Order: sequence, then structure tokens, then C-alpha cells
Amino acid sequence: MNLISSAQQSLVQTYKRVPMEIVKGQGSFVWDKYGKKYLDFYGGHAVALVGHCPPTVVKAIQKQIEKLLFYSNVFYTAPAITLAQKLIHTLSPEKYKVYFTNSGSEANETAIKMARKYTQKKHLISFKNSRQKVNHRQYGRRDLRAHPKFGRR
Repeated sequence: MNLISSAQQSLVQTYKRVPMEIVKGQGSFVWDKYGKKYLDFYGGHAVALVGHCPPTVVKAIQKQIEKLLFYSNVFYTAPAITLAQKLIHTLSPEKYKVYFTNSGSEANETAIKMARKYTQKKHLISFKNSRQKVNHRQYGRRDLRAHPKFGRR
């Protein structure tokens, strides 16, 4: 059985997949299982925008993984605080604080809650077809669907 067939039997089919098995990446390119090289325009949900396997990133990951792979934000870790300080310094002269999230949904939820808290406004404006078509399970995402009075997609 090939990988795609195995995936269809093992994974919930929540979205349409490209029928291609990617086996490696280097810089701005990826290769399929047949060795065909492709220019990668995807960027992996913005986690690979620096390219695949750049030596400085690989070296930094290897150095960190020897100490600690990951730990929850409910504990303090030096890499998280150092990154937050670098981000704040980059955004200066304004005074900012950083919030690390685990997903786009969590980031959207937090942005909505923060906007409501700091503006003291309860209503939000959204535009039809202006958001990702992922799901409507989250609190804020549900609020941002098109109003029935003005129609749905």
C-alpha cells in the first residue's frame, strides 16, 4: 500500500490534499518521492519562510534540542523570553508585550479578546470571505461570520 492510500485510511479527511508525497526540502525547493524538484511557494504555514534546512537555523535547532525541545508557556524558559525581548526591540520605539500562541485560531481568539478589552467595544466588523475557511468552532470565528440579514457565502 502506498503512502497516500495509507493516509486515506488513517487520517480524517478534513481537507483536500495534493496527491504528491514530499520527501525532502532544501532552501526554496522540495522534492517528491520520485526525485522531481519543485520551487516551494508554500512556506509551511509561515514556519519555513526562511527556506528548508538553512544551516544557521539547523544549527540553532540542534543546539536548543540538546537542552530542551519544548515546554509549556506556563513555565519560564530563557529562549522564549529572549525571543520576546528581540521582538519588542525590533518593534520599538513603542512599548509592546509579546504573546506566543500555538495556532492561528488561538491567535485570532486572543486578538478579538484583546481588541474588546482595550477598546471596550463588544461588536466587531468583518467582511464576507475575508477569513480563512477553516472552521466555525471557535468563539470569535463564529462571531465573525456574515450576518444573515446581509446574506451568506
